[in-house]
Amino acid sequence: MELTAAYGCFANGGIYVKPYAIRKIEDKDGNIIYQNKIFQTMVMSTQTAYLMSDMLQTVVQSGTAQRAKLPDRPVAGKTGTTSFNVDAWFVGYTPDLVSSVWLGYDKKEKMSGVFGGNYGAPIWKKVMTVAHQNIPPSTFPEPEGITRLTVDYKSGLLPDSLTPEKYLVQEKFNSAYLPDGVSNVWVQMPVCAETGQLLTNKCPHSITGVFLKRPTPWTGWVTPEDAIEEPPKESCTLHGGNLINNKDDENEPPPIIKTTFELKGELQTNNQGKVKSVLLNWQYPQKNASTYYLIYRSTEANVPLTTKNRIAEVSNTNTWQDNNPPTTNKCYYRVIACNSSQNEKTSSNLITINLPQTTKLKTPYLTGEGQLSRNRAQVKLNWTKSSENSPIIYHLFRSETPNFEANFTNQIALNETITEPYWVDTDVEKNTTYYYRVRGIDMMTNEASTLSNQIEVRL
Repeated sequence: MELTAAYGCFANGGIYVKPYAIRKIEDKDGNIIYQNKIFQTMVMSTQTAYLMSDMLQTVVQSGTAQRAKLPDRPVAGKTGTTSFNVDAWFVGYTPDLVSSVWLGYDKKEKMSGVFGGNYGAPIWKKVMTVAHQNIPPSTFPEPEGITRLTVDYKSGLLPDSLTPEKYLVQEKFNSAYLPDGVSNVWVQMPVCAETGQLLTNKCPHSITGVFLKRPTPWTGWVTPEDAIEEPPKESCTLHGGNLINNKDDENEPPPIIKTTFELKGELQTNNQGKVKSVLLNWQYPQKNASTYYLIYRSTEANVPLTTKNRIAEVSNTNTWQDNNPPTTNKCYYRVIACNSSQNEKTSSNLITINLPQTTKLKTPYLTGEGQLSRNRAQVKLNWTKSSENSPIIYHLFRSETPNFEANFTNQIALNETITEPYWVDTDVEKNTTYYYRVRGIDMMTNEASTLSNQIEVRL
């Protein structure tokens, strides 16, 4: 009850109301012999309460509590699991009501597969659906004193001219506490155009890179995901030579490769949707008779341009077709225009091509039907096998929202091992529409098939 009351502060615009179980007591004649006195106090600003609700709605919309969504009104909340899985929580609220679900034993006994998102959230939804039946839908009111600003995602400050576009995000702020500084975590420095390493006096060409300089360097065994954004630490190993690192160096730095022309790419597929090739095209305005183009491909962004990832050299054309793209989820392309007569190089933009995943397992084809009787409702599901030879288990996903993203928050039948291409879902309700998908997993290699088609079942 204390935790529920704490979350109620957010829905109440920052006002804490002391919880109580008895509102009043009357005698047999209707005389009030006890009347609860409501205790309430302001514990946070209305702006803070609103911002908390804004953040906690994300947990329900796209986080671990998606199964708590209500169809006609916003929901904010948080899932939680204590150490050793002895407790599982979901606390959620709408603009009108707040409630919580706790799952656990009366002793410290570990639970298996029980989390706030897969059990607590659905229980909360069932209770709150009934509780809101006669309450008109409403939204969390935005108070005065809220400002929207574009900030640098890496620093939380206002962006500067070096902030990469992918790290520009719009956030809401309390108008009294706006960021008042400009981001200072990005630095510019020339690097070798071919290796991306620290520039030396032997490097024939350079490019100006933008890198992430942390206020405090990271330590430990786990490398941050954005470590690739940091400046290089090694001098160029391809060309050798001495580092160009001070103003008095008698060696002039090599010419910088500028990004001045646009590269575009298009994925080519056959009639079955399988990838055939990637078609690249570009327009280089400064081309002349001596212009030729170096084409680079990588499976990660912003990797050095080396002979290892150079896949072609062409001239007298502004198109090229990659007939053997990688089997990764994404690949990246860049074209360098070279003018041999003037020893100049110019870079295109870096483009990203999203490639459909390929797998040896067949994609299940899912069908299903709703079955209703007087006392119960269920959905019977059938699908084609992912493999005839390998041992396969199947993961089922269900949502009440179409075109949903299948993940662990909407996976069902977690306590069962499904090895056959059929299953009956009995945890459903009448007058509800459900959406399903299924995926096969090879138990020997842990390889996953692509997700099946999505089906809609109305009960």
